[in-house]
Amino acid sequence: MALAKFDVSKKVPISRAKIGDESQRWKNVTLKAMGGSEELSFPVMQASTVNEVRVMLAEVLGEDLSKIELYEKKGCQMKRLRNHEEVPTKVLVKGIKNFARKVEIYPHPFVVLGAGHLGLRQALHWQKIGQDFILFDRKSKIGGNAWNGIANKTSKLQSEGAHYQLDYDVSDGVERLLPFNKYSFWPSRDDILGHFHDVVTEYNLWPHMVMSTQIMDIEIIPEPKGAHERMKAYKVKHLHVGDRFQGQQDATQNALAEFSGQTLGMGEAMASCMAFYPGALASPHRKTFPGEDIFGGQVGYGFNDEFDYTKTTGQNGIVIGMGAFAVENIRTVMENNSGKFYIIARHHNLLLPRMLSWYVNQSRMPPPAAVILRAMEPMYKYYGKDPWSYHSVMTNADRSVASIKQYTRWGIGDIYFLGVFYGKVETVEGQLKRLKRRMAVITSGRVIKDIDHVIKTLGFDSDFGIDKINHTKKHVGYWPDGDYRRWVASDQSAIDASRFGGTAISPYAALCAYWGTHFMHYPEDGKRLLEAKILAENVAKPEVGAAAYMFEPRVAATVQVAYGSSVPEMGDWQASNDAFKKTSMWAVCPPERFLEECEKDWFHYCRKFKEFGDDREFPPYPYTLDWTFDLLRQEEEDGIQFAVKGGQLTKEQADELRESNIGKFEQRCGEAK
Repeated sequence: MALAKFDVSKKVPISRAKIGDESQRWKNVTLKAMGGSEELSFPVMQASTVNEVRVMLAEVLGEDLSKIELYEKKGCQMKRLRNHEEVPTKVLVKGIKNFARKVEIYPHPFVVLGAGHLGLRQALHWQKIGQDFILFDRKSKIGGNAWNGIANKTSKLQSEGAHYQLDYDVSDGVERLLPFNKYSFWPSRDDILGHFHDVVTEYNLWPHMVMSTQIMDIEIIPEPKGAHERMKAYKVKHLHVGDRFQGQQDATQNALAEFSGQTLGMGEAMASCMAFYPGALASPHRKTFPGEDIFGGQVGYGFNDEFDYTKTTGQNGIVIGMGAFAVENIRTVMENNSGKFYIIARHHNLLLPRMLSWYVNQSRMPPPAAVILRAMEPMYKYYGKDPWSYHSVMTNADRSVASIKQYTRWGIGDIYFLGVFYGKVETVEGQLKRLKRRMAVITSGRVIKDIDHVIKTLGFDSDFGIDKINHTKKHVGYWPDGDYRRWVASDQSAIDASRFGGTAISPYAALCAYWGTHFMHYPEDGKRLLEAKILAENVAKPEVGAAAYMFEPRVAATVQVAYGSSVPEMGDWQASNDAFKKTSMWAVCPPERFLEECEKDWFHYCRKFKEFGDDREFPPYPYTLDWTFDLLRQEEEDGIQFAVKGGQLTKEQADELRESNIGKFEQRCGEAK
């Protein structure tokens, strides 16, 4: 296992010297591990004491303070330095072998729950660093609930394939990422499951995986009296459930309810640390609407192949809901040459065109909401609405700043807008009140007639079973009841921000795998964070379907900021990961190539509509190379302004960088043309 180096300069000891005192001046101190050759230099104040340096070393290296002693060489003699003495510029350190942080060693394996993208990414990280682990999943096959229970056989990834890969890892670089000719920009369900299988096989994760097995309960076993706290353990009680949940939409809470009280097939495993990845698509909402029994057409849910889309050819219908799954269902019915479909939603939710999803996911720094909204305008001309006018948007008079808050994640794609243009899709504000024979009555009073299909995409609740098996009362950050040896993380199912960091999962999955492990390996960092009380807390909110681990989006953002800004290694890793977002996207999915594929797909559907009998002139794709590179220039400008405000760039340097960026983008745009 690689040892982590710590930048001690970020934990410089601060002396008690008074401001203006001579002792406020700085000096460089060089430490050398006794008996070794490794040295470490960093600045301290003149009056910094020996004890301050000892405490700093013990904290950041995870060593026992009582064993650390500082010495100064005086001729042929070694003088032991007393705690109150001013630390000299050259010091020998006794009690440590080197300046690498000490990784905590535990008596039991780690455990991860969930074989979806995030759970597999955690397992892959542990395998790479040599950490023993066990992975549990109630399904018999990998893929998690999203791809092995919720997805239809026609489902495709809505964000970009470049950032939906288990091999996304800043330490490995872009060489491990699958290119477009092996993994589509928008891979299908089966492509994704095949990729998961290939990576699990290549890294030999199978021996660590216990499938068809549900964790039923976790018992915390305190460390024996007088023992080190690393001896605390978790007794994991697990039950073999066979193929009961394969291909089903389910959550931990469903398994707990169904197998409550069963002991046959129950086993136990001891774990020292645990990670849980329940996913945002845990428990789908199901509701029977009045009149379903007399409707006379097909009524079903738009996931897990519960709906027969082939029957929609030439027929009309409604889709209830306007989230990501509603967008997917519109694509599928359009591909089956349906008639007209109406989206029934409380409000018009903002949808994200493909080019903007790409733009957000390749950005080093989260783009402002105002930039995203302006960039939506060309596509929204086909929709017939101004994106700034949506209920979810708050902005000022000149639209220079904005924030977006809506209770569903982005639906990503271009086909929805094309469907509206061709008169095949219409959004109806309101809720379904009741069904009648081939009719839908909306709460607004509108009656939609001559419909044959009702597709329900009603959203998802989080997994309350995760709270139950952990006996969670509240979450402190991603830790149930503030236990930094248990990490519970999920992607968000809503939007609330003035900047947007991404729609892709892989960068977040890599972050979770690294961050959660960090506190398991370096528990002192977890203790300091808890003592500082800077992590947001959360309790379960059953009335809105949110378990304790599911923070509201804006609060979740503050949790990530707290983690990243409070632990130097994590902040450094996040900075590298942010830069890798752009490097990886441009390597696998460069702007010219991605725009070309978006256009191809756009006109592919235009030709389909023509084949289906609509001979109107094809509408042009609303985004161009010039537009794309101008948007990228705006991204660079946003970064320049941020750097100037922070003092990292002078005005002259900023002007020079602007000129360089303009030339760079103009040249690349010209070459692409």
